Amino acid sequence: MSSLDPEQINALLAKAGRDSVVYLVGAGGCGVSGLAHLLIDAGFRVHGSDAVENEEIRQLRVRGAVIHIGHAASQLRAANPVLVVYSPAVRVENPELQAAKELKLPIIRRAVLLAAFVNRQRGICVAGMHGKTTTSALLAYGLEKLGATPSYAIGALVPQLPVHARLSSAEGSGTAAGTAPSLRLP
Repeated sequence: MSSLDPEQINALLAKAGRDSVVYLVGAGGCGVSGLAHLLIDAGFRVHGSDAVENEEIRQLRVRGAVIHIGHAASQLRAANPVLVVYSPAVRVENPELQAAKELKLPIIRRAVLLAAFVNRQRGICVAGMHGKTTTSALLAYGLEKLGATPSYAIGALVPQLPVHARLSSAEGSGTAAGTAPSLRLP
């Protein structure tokens, strides 16, 4: 897998430009689906796959993402991505990861793309043993109600928010620089 750092990822995405495809293996997981929302908000096209259909995938499809159920090398090849991101739940022998290797595409873990979104932004990061999702959801929802439009990435679907991750429009500059899992204050 590639050893790109967050700055290199931002540079790669900036060079590729908006409307480029980022392929997500394990797109239905909460962490990776959150990244998909951030990528869509930043102007990138999202393609990907997961083993099973779920609400996260349905939300992404409504926003224009192309998400396949099942993993096949042909799906990745057809998408012609500039970057491949995978979930920690995905095994290295996954056919899409193998195809990406053969095509010499940059392949990164979910956490590395997350770091690229966080890299150069002020934010609030919620950490700890218990309550991270609840606290993050309360912060995002509270800021929304106060009229702010924060970027956020929350580790679960939140009924009070339209999606569990968002890059505010002021931050969608064509690079991955945004926030997640932190909240950016305007």
